[in-house]
Amino acid sequence: MGQAQTRLADEDPEEASRRRESFLPQAPPKKPKVPPPYVSDPMMLPSDSSTIDSSASLDNLDNYELLQVVGSGAFSKVRVVRQMTTNNVYALKYSVREDIVKLGRTQLMLNERRILLRLQHPFLCNLHQTFCDSEYLYTLLDLMTGGDLRWHIERKTFSEATIRFWVVEVACAVAYLHEKGVVHRDIKPDNIMLDELGHARLGDFNVACMLPYGEYKTDSGCGTIGYMAPEVVRAKYNHLVDWWSLGAVFYECLYGTVPYRYHSTDEYRRMKLKEHSNLFPVTQPQVSMAAIEALDLLLTVEAQYRLHDVDQLLQLSYFRGFTRLGLEKKLYSQHMDKGVMKEGIGGTNWQGPVFVPDADELNYDESLDVEELLMLDRSLVNDRAQGFKRKKWTSSNRGQVILDEEYVPFERKASLNTSISACDLVTRNWGNRNLSGKSKVAGKRRSGPESGVVAIGKAGKGSRVQPIKQ
Repeated sequence: MGQAQTRLADEDPEEASRRRESFLPQAPPKKPKVPPPYVSDPMMLPSDSSTIDSSASLDNLDNYELLQVVGSGAFSKVRVVRQMTTNNVYALKYSVREDIVKLGRTQLMLNERRILLRLQHPFLCNLHQTFCDSEYLYTLLDLMTGGDLRWHIERKTFSEATIRFWVVEVACAVAYLHEKGVVHRDIKPDNIMLDELGHARLGDFNVACMLPYGEYKTDSGCGTIGYMAPEVVRAKYNHLVDWWSLGAVFYECLYGTVPYRYHSTDEYRRMKLKEHSNLFPVTQPQVSMAAIEALDLLLTVEAQYRLHDVDQLLQLSYFRGFTRLGLEKKLYSQHMDKGVMKEGIGGTNWQGPVFVPDADELNYDESLDVEELLMLDRSLVNDRAQGFKRKKWTSSNRGQVILDEEYVPFERKASLNTSISACDLVTRNWGNRNLSGKSKVAGKRRSGPESGVVAIGKAGKGSRVQPIKQ
């Protein structure tokens, strides 16, 4: 015993401490922190839950300054808003919950949200955030300051170069949707937006559906009269309907009218579709043969023979010189970027957007703002000022309960750099407008890069016209 005590007494204190600790219960080793995966290409961002923050800190309307109303529908409106913490400006779509349930659109709203969560592309109006309160469902999207295609083609004629660029960009978006198993089903000028540089973006997924590539839908279909493919009214169709709709938009931009005019799906079902010679009339100035070739392939009645892929489209002579990679990375641009003129893949032969929306114009119907001011009983501004009274939905109101359960707040962590700052908006008069829609900054109207070009068509006229001399 004495010898043991002697050895312990002579032992180094630090060594004795380490020996004693070795007999104590040890805590489990800490797991090393794994860095997030590196994303080399912003267009290939994952669309699963890793990009979603279910505990979003900005899921409250108080975090946004309400600006102009720029769109209106049956139960939804779209308003420009400024996010106060980041100073970025977005388009806020807000939908009245009671109207959604009354009209039986609950599942459609939830389906649109589920689809938008899967998507992120340079030529789509991308989703940034969703949240809700007792009165509204809120969807935060990219702000398109250039307005929709309908707004422009009803007011101006455009060159084939401009139209070609719109079509090929939307074609890239359509191909991306089909790769993700999404069919848009409602491609039309109203749902194609222009950003501040003139690039086209496809939006509004209200009636979109999930459909694996090659499979068929057997319901009655949906869409907009004038843009629906023939097989939609026959109750058996697949993703090829989007290529027909793109062809109908292409046709309208060139000829000023949709390829087939009808008033109901029954009338459309009974129609004898036109022969080639009647579908593409002779106009003055004449539509190029390359454009007619592309239109003919997109508007093929038999779906199995219709052009159905963006790679096929880019092989046509009308779209020669473009590549999908170059388009999606926006390498084709005629505009100044930090003082340097970008060049396309073809060198100095730039093939960027020919038409750039006027920065001094709002490019939307300003009367929507006035209507919002007059709607004292259902105005988002007044609702927020009075404070929302949180409702507790009972199980009898199943539609509202489902909305509460599924329309959970989220904020996309990783997104494409598509947001616009409020400082940028000031330069184009958007950020300096009050709720009445009047500009506080005087701006000189510009003719834009389309002035003096050969006119190609104007919606509703049905023929091509020469530009009006100033």
